[in-house]
Amino acid sequence: MNLNDLNMDLLLNPENAYLLKELKEEVFSISVQLKNKMDSGVSVGEIDAYRGLYLSCQNALAIIDKLG
Repeated sequence: MNLNDLNMDLLLNPENAYLLKELKEEVFSISVQLKNKMDSGVSVGEIDAYRGLYLSCQNALAIIDKLG
């Protein structure tokens, strides 16, 4: 799935429920990668950026859950 091709009309169309599932899986995968990177150790200068991206993924997952 190309995330750049998604729009709200596609996501909210009941016939396209699979798109929300795919989007959630993709965001979850990114979230896990970020968490693993933070757990493996990043520099002090990078930790805030990784944490911000990780929290953004968590917020996105919460929004996706509400849409579904």
